[in-house]
Formats: sequence, C-alpha cells, structure tokens
Amino acid sequence: MVNPDEKFKVVITSQRHTKNGLVNTSLWGLLPDRVDMEVSSEWDTPLAPSGGGPLFTAIRLVASELGASPYSKFMTVALWAGSAPIQMTIPLEFSADNEQEHTQMLTNIKTLMKMTLPGEIGDSGMLSPPGPTPDNGWLAGNFFNKIGAFFGGEDINISLGNFLEFKKVVILRVAPSWHMTLARNGKPMRCTVLIQFRTYNTPTKNDLDAMFK
Repeated sequence: MVNPDEKFKVVITSQRHTKNGLVNTSLWGLLPDRVDMEVSSEWDTPLAPSGGGPLFTAIRLVASELGASPYSKFMTVALWAGSAPIQMTIPLEFSADNEQEHTQMLTNIKTLMKMTLPGEIGDSGMLSPPGPTPDNGWLAGNFFNKIGAFFGGEDINISLGNFLEFKKVVILRVAPSWHMTLARNGKPMRCTVLIQFRTYNTPTKNDLDAMFK
C-alpha cells in the first residue's frame, strides 16, 4: 500500500516491557472518512432519600394528600459522581499489492490483535495482562527484573492524522474483516480492522487540551 501523507494516517505505536528491555513497535492504517468522539460525566442525587422505612413512607403519604412533598429543592441537587474515560471505535483500512506487502499487512493486523491478549510469564503458567501498568513499568523494570522475575506492560499511543493523539490507551477490541480480494496464491489483499479503545483513566480538562495537536 502506498505510504500516504501523515494527515491521512492512524498511527499506533507501542512500547512493550520485556525481560530483554523495551520493544518499540509502530504501524499505521488509513484514517476513516469520519471519526466520532464523546465525553460524558455522571451525576447523582445522594441528598434525596430513597426508601426511609414505614415512618418516612407515611410522611410522604400524608404530605402527598396535602399536595406537598417532604423533599426540598436543595435535596435534589446533582453531585458529580465521576466522568467516563473517552472511548472510540475506528475502522482502519489495510491493503496490499503484492505478497511482500501482504506479509507486512498480516504482521500489522496480528500486532493489533495481540494488544488485546495476555502474555505468558516464562514457564510459570501465569499471565501478563495486556495494556499499560499504573506505574509505567517502573516496578517491572526496577524491581521484579532484579530478582529474576518479570512482569511486563505495554504503553500504547494512537494518533489520528495531525489533529488528535491519545497516549497510554487500552485496546478493548480488534475485529478484522477480510475482503475476498484474493491474490493468485489465494491470500486476501485487503482487510478492514475495527479497533475499539479507551483512555487508561478519566481525562481532565488539561488532558483534553493535550489530545488535540
């Protein structure tokens, strides 16, 4: 596939912690025609009592008969209960014109799929979860490795063209859809990959400013 200008690319980079050091990976796909983005917050009304037992139920009944309510306006105020992480789903287009490009295309798609799967910690049978670690790999690199154990972690960044960049994301879903445009050897030469990701934590106002290049 012809390498387009950066403004038409979705670039995904990862820095994976291994027992042999950091492994850096970079791949790209074509930016879709449309990108949807949403931020949201959650609010509740903890001052408004619910239930309250038989006595409060009786008070509510009597107040209702009088055309009133035991609730005050202040008791209905909304208090912030948290904001959701930013979550996005984008389709990436991969294509190949020859067998060599098909090999690279397949490598890129497998790399994306592996970002949702755990690794294995030696022969212990333990699994290393995908995605980043809360301390950016400090504990893995500076403590466990020194005592002969290894626990990894992978920091994943996604850039959408020249206008958006998400650092340290979690890949939730990778769904390849192979187009049956086959080469002579029977290998598909085009694939649409649906990628669903979210920010590792709830972004702040400053974080949102930093996402826009």
